[in-house]
Amino acid sequence: MSSHMEPNSVLNPITLGTSAPVELFFVLRAVEDEDPDTLLRPGFPWAKWLTAAALARVRAFWSDGGTGFSELLVLADQADLLAGAHPGWPDLLAAGLAGADPPLASESPAVRRTTSVRLDRLRQDSDLRGSYLSLIGELWSDLKEGWDHTAQPAVASYCTDLQRRKDAGATLEQLVPRLTFSTASWRAPLAEAVRQDRLYLVPSYFSGMRLLSMDLPKRWILGFSIDPQDTIRYVRQKAERVSRRLKVLSDPTRVAILIFLGHRPSTVTEITAEFALAQPTVSGHVRELREAGLLLMDQSGRQTTYTVDRRRLAAMIDETAATLLDSTDT
Repeated sequence: MSSHMEPNSVLNPITLGTSAPVELFFVLRAVEDEDPDTLLRPGFPWAKWLTAAALARVRAFWSDGGTGFSELLVLADQADLLAGAHPGWPDLLAAGLAGADPPLASESPAVRRTTSVRLDRLRQDSDLRGSYLSLIGELWSDLKEGWDHTAQPAVASYCTDLQRRKDAGATLEQLVPRLTFSTASWRAPLAEAVRQDRLYLVPSYFSGMRLLSMDLPKRWILGFSIDPQDTIRYVRQKAERVSRRLKVLSDPTRVAILIFLGHRPSTVTEITAEFALAQPTVSGHVRELREAGLLLMDQSGRQTTYTVDRRRLAAMIDETAATLLDSTDT
């Protein structure tokens, strides 16, 4: 049976609307992924309202090597706070942490592991819960002026038009950005979400050229930009990110050093002797691997021993594979 949706499928089960948690998720994900200087340049939808200090708080909050704030969407969904333009952050954790961890079948193994660990930490640590609410509350406060006066009215207008088109019989493929359906692995799950009356479309102002498709406990959310040009910019941005990730593994000698360090933690001097290379050459390769976050360092006096950060390497491979494979139309 084809995974493509029927062109005249009935869309009455689909709901749509604004979502403050989804808007904040898009911002949080971008802050973790992108260079801080880039995020504050004109052209990013939140550049007018965020500060460098706010970006630093977000980047420093979770120190677990994971990316994204998927737990925010899980919490909002389980607390029935996902829909709406005005978030109820104080109620987020009390209700959101009451349920069991969702399977998040739409996500990569790395995201599922990270989300589960973060939810457990929030359940067990009251200080962490307070810090989490403070973080998202302060960030939303920074964004609130822009949301109230610019972003939310634009999204509301877009939703009104989308609802009109939906009521006139437009198919799902006609309602969302075309490139959403170039992601082959999304087609069948989205069709199933429609059949189960679980699909929630979230047009977004702060998406920053990203798409979001996530299977949450109560709803499957599909978030996308209200700017049609953002989808092309999003694809280019993904391509640049994958290229940066793979560049560090593009040199055979550097990969050989990484494999070697996975078996035997070593100093630069020891690597130099094993590979019969000049020490500046080895130092350069080690620096590239370290800056990519793929090495752990053990400092003892003046001597530094390097080994592979297996979790970061696995996460990089998982995320790269997910990006490339989800973009392949099969």
